[in-house]
Amino acid sequence: MNKHPRWLIAFGIITLIWNAIGVFNFSTSFLMGSEAIAELDEMSQRIINEQPLWSWIGFGLATIGGFLGCIGLLMKKKWCYGLFLLSIIGIMINSYYSYIMSDAMEAVGPARFIMPTLILTIAILLILVAKKGIREEWLR
Repeated sequence: MNKHPRWLIAFGIITLIWNAIGVFNFSTSFLMGSEAIAELDEMSQRIINEQPLWSWIGFGLATIGGFLGCIGLLMKKKWCYGLFLLSIIGIMINSYYSYIMSDAMEAVGPARFIMPTLILTIAILLILVAKKGIREEWLR
């Protein structure tokens, strides 16, 4: 097995933290009670209350898949690649609802594509790093 590059662990830790924030965001949004939802502005209440189950499943796949994939990357396991693929599928599912079917983009304003672009870029980077790790035999 080839020795992994020095930057891999730092990259893995940073992306693990990023995905942990995503899991926290998913869990707090999904488990938000009616009292907490009532404290949100009208647009946010409507977006949360109208979000279909398939979109929540996509959100969960995206965040939990990415988080577990980063753990696999830090453990230098090639199965992380499959979890990163699952994560990007979840991103696509959730993004389809959030940015195409709902009014969420109106609530976000002109900076509406910054976060989705960042999320997708990091997900693609994780897939590329895992793929390279498998090819270069850093991951086993």
